[in-house]
Amino acid sequence: MSVSHGYSSDVRLRLIVGERTFEVEQVLRGTCLLAEPIDHPPCKGELVMHVDGRPRVWPVTIPAGISRDSKLVVFG
Repeated sequence: MSVSHGYSSDVRLRLIVGERTFEVEQVLRGTCLLAEPIDHPPCKGELVMHVDGRPRVWPVTIPAGISRDSKLVVFG
């Protein structure tokens, strides 16, 4: 008999640009997908990942800005 004590971390992703906070659906190699994008010019921001309440923050540059027509945001 095998006993499993499964555990799933609570992970939350956000992109902060100035005073705006965007919910992030996915992050992959220099890109992220926003839940609800808006038009925003090129800028700097922070990608914030909370895992079980512990934050990690990465500064990012968004050279092409954000478009309301695409959830995809490219950052460096």
